Amino acid sequence: RAKQESDTMIKAAARALAGLSPTRKDKQAGLLPPLADIRSVSGAVARAVGEQAIRDGLAGIDQGQFEETLAANVWEPVYKPYEAAGE
Repeated sequence: RAKQESDTMIKAAARALAGLSPTRKDKQAGLLPPLADIRSVSGAVARAVGEQAIRDGLAGIDQGQFEETLAANVWEPVYKPYEAAGE
């Protein structure tokens, strides 16, 4: 619910993403986590940014509300069953 971002929030996002870099374990690996891990990566980055926003006093919520608010704002894809035309 932050209305603005702070430099420390941007740093928190960068640090969270850097902490998940495959090169931390294998110097020959890619710099960014695999796309297959996007949900866990985006969750970790969102958590880091939200916690920093709370510390910066910009979040509009407190730590007690944070987890519930974060979980409520995670998009879950819902797909309709596919039926081929004419079948």
